Amino acid sequence: MYTISFEGSRKKPLYQQLYSYVRQSIERGDTVANQKLPSKRRLAAHLNISQFTVQSAYSQLQAEGYIRSVEKKGYYACEIEPIRTPQGHGYGYGGRFICTRSPPVTD
Repeated sequence: MYTISFEGSRKKPLYQQLYSYVRQSIERGDTVANQKLPSKRRLAAHLNISQFTVQSAYSQLQAEGYIRSVEKKGYYACEIEPIRTPQGHGYGYGGRFICTRSPPVTD
């Protein structure tokens, strides 16, 4: 379960803060490919935020290819591959990702 300390000043909307947190978790490998994410309801209750906030973050993550939705099963992290930075100084992430075909989810 994700535990986030939201910025008190709220310069960024809550959904953007949640989006960034989950995206970075996937990029770092803390959330691995095919790992099930918390349901919108459970995560909202855990973080004391609205389900709409979680839905907004998950929708953006899905649109960018970081997660995928499996009907009546939930949301799962996608497998993403690092790309070379333009300067060639290591690996990074950027641009839009397409969720690669992953093995079927079995629960």
